[in-house]
Amino acid sequence: MQIIDPNMLLPDKQVLQDVVQKHPLHSNLAGHVETVEVFLSERFEIPHECIETEAADHKVRLGLGRSSINKTNFRYILYHEFGHVADRLRPEFKYSEQLKASLSDSEKMAVMELWNLSIDARLNMVGLFDLGILRDCYSKKHGWLPSTVQGKLQGHAVMLENQGIPYDTAMKLAEDCWSNPPHTWTYEQMIAWVKKNTGEQGGAANRP
Repeated sequence: MQIIDPNMLLPDKQVLQDVVQKHPLHSNLAGHVETVEVFLSERFEIPHECIETEAADHKVRLGLGRSSINKTNFRYILYHEFGHVADRLRPEFKYSEQLKASLSDSEKMAVMELWNLSIDARLNMVGLFDLGILRDCYSKKHGWLPSTVQGKLQGHAVMLENQGIPYDTAMKLAEDCWSNPPHTWTYEQMIAWVKKNTGEQGGAANRP
């Protein structure tokens, strides 16, 4: 696997090699990723880790900040970001750029929130999840969210609420997802759940 890192954001390339080779969400991820281009990704000088992939070309673009490598859960961040690549490579996940393009900006954000939650829950089940060192976050509606797993789940629920999904519905789903990781969620099912629950005033948080 070739790693292109012009900004030297990843001094120890072996960390990335290990993550790709040992990733639990795809049995042969290393066989599908030939090139990783590392690029600078920050918002107001704060690292914003992200990933972009061209699966057909076996190319991945990994966004890191200048201080990403200093995070105590940096290895886990790599596992999480490459979880998106692993899912997209699985035919049963049914990822579709065409479907994504049909979504509103709010729907895209909500679906990504579900996807992030799903990846973290599955990696947690195999003992890889690492929350890292976080600062407590404040929500005008829900107050302080602690830097704990429960606070993380509340954070997902708040983000979904901001996209028009009732908080209680989102929180029930987040807690259920964490306890019973959704190994079979598809991209289509996540979209359907978001569309069904956006603007609802209550009701059961049925899984996608």
